[in-house]
Amino acid sequence: MRDDDDADGRLKRHIAITLALLAVLGAGIAIAQRDASTKESTTARETTRAAVRALRANVGVTAASGTEARRLAARRQLDAARETLSQRALATTRVTWNTRSTQYTTVIAVLAAALFFVGYALVVEGPLRPYSYALGVGTAVFAAGWALWIFHQPIPETSSRAVAAAARATVLSADGRPRAAVAGFSRAIAADGDYAAAFLGRSRALLQAANPDYPVTGAWTDRSGRASRPAIRDAERAQALDPGKDLLGPGLVALQAFYVGDLDKAVAATDAARAINPHVPDVWLLRGAALLARGDRAAADAALAHGLALATAGGASERARHLAATALSELAWVARHHPARAADARRAADRVVAAETASTLRRRLSGRAPAGARVRVEGLRWSEGRLRLRLAWARLPRGTAVTAVAYERPLRGGAWTQPWALALLFDADGSGARRIAAPAPRVCRPTAVRVDVYLDGARVLTQTGPGAAPTC
Repeated sequence: MRDDDDADGRLKRHIAITLALLAVLGAGIAIAQRDASTKESTTARETTRAAVRALRANVGVTAASGTEARRLAARRQLDAARETLSQRALATTRVTWNTRSTQYTTVIAVLAAALFFVGYALVVEGPLRPYSYALGVGTAVFAAGWALWIFHQPIPETSSRAVAAAARATVLSADGRPRAAVAGFSRAIAADGDYAAAFLGRSRALLQAANPDYPVTGAWTDRSGRASRPAIRDAERAQALDPGKDLLGPGLVALQAFYVGDLDKAVAATDAARAINPHVPDVWLLRGAALLARGDRAAADAALAHGLALATAGGASERARHLAATALSELAWVARHHPARAADARRAADRVVAAETASTLRRRLSGRAPAGARVRVEGLRWSEGRLRLRLAWARLPRGTAVTAVAYERPLRGGAWTQPWALALLFDADGSGARRIAAPAPRVCRPTAVRVDVYLDGARVLTQTGPGAAPTC
């Protein structure tokens, strides 16, 4: 009996000591939580100040572009880029401190449960005492380990050298100097090997350097794909460094994987992009083209339909026209590089044109050309930096929707591209004609041109014409 009393007494002493240790541990974690919360608040204020400076710098860029000397305008543009990148870097640091503070709060709650079990062991009698004590100690060890793991997680802090180098590279990229921008982003990466924004910037600059007309026309002219593969690696690295936050990373992976023929990677990247934001039409349209190239026709039709619904929801706009042009260029790529899917790609392109026309003219289309209607294209050619043609029509019923969509072929024997500026959508009736001489300066001049004409959403004519001598 005395032995049992002695053992119970020793256990009570252990419980008392454990309670004291848990109190000290709880105080330490509370201090760490308060420190993280304070640093989060400090970083939040710095982020706000950086945002204000970025706004002022951007306003300065707008004002300087028309009134100040070129050197001053360039300086302000650099300041705007640097402050914007600083704001984003600080925002990432702030989010990490906030996450750490929240995690410490959760650990404190777990530790409170441990204190309860250990304290209950002190007052309960009989065989429950050692079990309650053991449960409390186990919970406390888990909480201590979790707190230690949180403490050792790195807090991202981007060096000022990396931000400055990335800012200069961003300005170079915006000025149409992508090769110099690639070198600038590489310097930013050398200064901070975990700087996600620099990897994203270099990926975009590599894309632009290999496809100089892509920002204007959507033309993909990287013949070998040698530039696209390192660009994909950069975008994937940015994703790994900043997962689930920036849509641009998976978007760049999907786009470039699609054009180099890695369709599985392209589809997987659109899945990652949709997980971040499922309401971006670009992602759905690219997904549809990639699925179509892969042979998943039903899934492709569904993705394209959803993307078109998102793209045309707001009616006619420059944004909607850009989206339609990009989708048409991607489908033309499928038709050229995946011949077995060419017919499906052409039918999908017709649906894109019909959806855009209906949205622009704000009415439903019959999808059938009027009986007896006539359309012809005359003088279609590329001349003196302009697409030239004469579109004539006759016997059109009142309110016939006429759509003329022009394509160009930047590489001899390559895929067609549909630049966003080369489309004409209007209502017509009776007989008439329009002359078109659309200016379109290019790095890669078109080696051939094409125009597709639709009446009420139905394609009635496809005609090709000569281009210029190839420059790419």
